[in-house]
Amino acid sequence: MTDIGAILRTDPVLAQVARVTGTAEVWVAGGWIRDRAIGRTPTEIDLAVPGSATETEELAVRLSELVQAHPHLLGRAPHAVWRLEGRHLKVEIWPRGSLTVTKDCLRRDFTLNAIQWRLPDGPLEDPTGGVRDLDQRILRAVSRANLVDDPVRLLRAPRFLAQIPGFRLDPLTQRWLAELAHLAARAPRERLGQELLRTVLAPRPATGLHHLHTLGLLTAIAPEGLAAGRIPLPLAAATLAWLQANGRRLLRWGLDPDAVEAARLGALLAAWNPGSPCVEAFAWPSPLRRHAMAAATAVPTTLRTAGRSAPIRREHMVRAGDRFPASLCLGCAAAASTGRQIEPWRRWWRQWRRTGRRLVERPPLLRGDEVASILGRPPGPWLGEALDALRGAQLRGEVRTPVGARRWLRRFQAGRGIAIMSGSD
Repeated sequence: MTDIGAILRTDPVLAQVARVTGTAEVWVAGGWIRDRAIGRTPTEIDLAVPGSATETEELAVRLSELVQAHPHLLGRAPHAVWRLEGRHLKVEIWPRGSLTVTKDCLRRDFTLNAIQWRLPDGPLEDPTGGVRDLDQRILRAVSRANLVDDPVRLLRAPRFLAQIPGFRLDPLTQRWLAELAHLAARAPRERLGQELLRTVLAPRPATGLHHLHTLGLLTAIAPEGLAAGRIPLPLAAATLAWLQANGRRLLRWGLDPDAVEAARLGALLAAWNPGSPCVEAFAWPSPLRRHAMAAATAVPTTLRTAGRSAPIRREHMVRAGDRFPASLCLGCAAAASTGRQIEPWRRWWRQWRRTGRRLVERPPLLRGDEVASILGRPPGPWLGEALDALRGAQLRGEVRTPVGARRWLRRFQAGRGIAIMSGSD
C-alpha cells in the first residue's frame, strides 16, 4: 500500500504551509493528498480546521503572504470558506466548527477525497478506506446519502474519471449514481456548468462524456437536449477525443488556445440543443460560452462548407466573425474523427488568416433604408432577408460597389426575391 505519510512529510509545499500555520491544528483534506498519492502535481490545497469562519480568519491572513493573495470569505456560516487564489497556488480553508476529523471525512463525496493529514507530521485519518481505493484505482462514494445531500456530486464522478487516468467506478457507486441521476435536475445550474466544463477540458473528456450519458446525467440535466442535437453523441465523444489528442497540432497552425477550449465545450453542446433554455442556464464564462454555442449551432453547415469553393468558405467564415476559429476547430475535429482529411481545414484556416479578419470588418455596401428605397417597399420582415442576401453576395465577391449592389437588388427583386417582396409585411 502507498506510504502516503512518507509522501506528505517530504512535500515542500506542505512544509511551507506548516511553517506559516505554526502550532494551529490544521488538516490537509482531499484533493492534495489524492493527487500526490497517484503522482500528480496539484495546485490547490484544501485545509480543514476546527472553529468558525471568524476564528479562522487570522490563519487565512497568515497564509496570504505565502500564497501572495488576499483571503476572501465565500458563503455564509456554517458553510463559509476562506479562499486565497494565488498565481501558482490556491488555498481554501474550511472551518468545520465542532465536527471531529472523522465526521468531517464521512461527509465527503468519494473515499479518495475523504482522507485527511494533520500538518506537519500526521496522523493520517482515513475512516472510509480511501488509501486502499487509491491503490486499487477505484472511485467509490462515501455513502448514498452524501450524494443525495448534494446532487452536484453526481457529476463529479464522470469528471474525476475524465481527469484521473486508470480509475474505474465501484459497481455499487455506479448503481447509486444511475438511481439518483434525476436529482441532478434540481442542482444549481452554475455549479453543474462548472462540472461539465471541467469534464470536457480534462485529459480524457470522451471518457467523462461516456459516463455522463450512460449514467443518465445528460438527460437529467437537459431532458430536451439530446433529441435535438446537431451531431450524434458518439460523434461528439470522438470529436472530444480528437481535440484532446491533436490540440497541439491546432496550436501549431496558429489557433488560439481559447478557440480550442471553446471547440471542446462546443462538442458537448453539439450533442445537445445549443439553444435549449436548460443548456443556456449553465452560465459558462463569456466569451467561451458565446463561441462554443456558435460553433455547436453551426457545425452541420461548417462540415458541409469545408470542401466547397473559396467564395462559399469566405461567406461562411465572415458570417461567423470572431467565432470562426472555434467553429473551424470543432468542424475539423468532427471531420477528422470520422476519418476525413484535415487538409481542407488547414487550407480554410490559412484563408481566414489571410483575409478573414479584414473581411469581417468590411461595412455593408448599402444601409437598410437605402435597400427599402431601391425596392420601393416600406421596412418590414422582408428587409432583413434582403439585407442578408445582399451581404452574402458581397462576401462571395458577386457585388463589390454600391452601384453593383443596387443592380443586384433589382435582379433579386425580379427573381429570387419575388416571394419575399410580394408577401404581406
